[in-house]
Amino acid sequence: MSTRALIGRTEPGGRYAARWLHWGDSPDRLIPLLRRIWTGTFDSHEPHLIEALLAHDWSELSAEARDGHRPGTRAVPGIGYTTDQPGDHPLWQGAVTDPVEQQLEWLYLIDGFHRRVHVYEATVHDRWLLNSSHHLDPAAADAVLGCGGHRYQGHRWEPAKVRWDGYEPVYDAQVCAGTHFGGHTIARFTDDVATAIADHTEVACTEAPTTAGPAPYLAYDGAEFNIVWYHGSGRGEPLRVARDADDRLLIGAYLLPWRRVDA
Repeated sequence: MSTRALIGRTEPGGRYAARWLHWGDSPDRLIPLLRRIWTGTFDSHEPHLIEALLAHDWSELSAEARDGHRPGTRAVPGIGYTTDQPGDHPLWQGAVTDPVEQQLEWLYLIDGFHRRVHVYEATVHDRWLLNSSHHLDPAAADAVLGCGGHRYQGHRWEPAKVRWDGYEPVYDAQVCAGTHFGGHTIARFTDDVATAIADHTEVACTEAPTTAGPAPYLAYDGAEFNIVWYHGSGRGEPLRVARDADDRLLIGAYLLPWRRVDA
């Protein structure tokens, strides 16, 4: 019996873009399979994995997909079996707060920025309920959530003042004292400080020339914070800011160049 699901990517504001997966299976089976496909077919490069998944509706995923295995489907080697040709059906686009269509059982959403898979299950009330969240890389279980540091690297949060190159104000933050790849300063903020950052950077970026000037900026829509790229930058869609295990906002880990100014 099929286990009907959607599989795709997270988008800002709790939204998603996804494809139909007829033989979706439960997380204990599908998550290990996704990890095999991610590492074996895409060399642990999640943007290519997401792009490939969104190119088709799927009969099933399989790291050993081969033609002739399932009649009426087409094999995409290393990924699975499609139920259509590219472009035959539009993407499923919606929000995790939307009602669930009755035939669906699971929703698998890949958060490429944090290399995680968020799994939602359909409830008897036809609503999505967060079931679990999984690292694409099992070895990342020792990582501090959202920080990018590891416990064995001396991770701990300590008070600091930081500024974002290109903007003048100095902000209260906590920075990770552990060792990070590339020497990045990993900073986290309260909602009040994040709101102040958004108030300043959005105005400064909006008033800058469209082909130059500070970028990106932080935007607040009253519910969530998003990184937004200035017009003409050539960058993609806004990126939702993640929260860590202590409900602090991680604005800029590996993305925005915070510089500590009190050290």
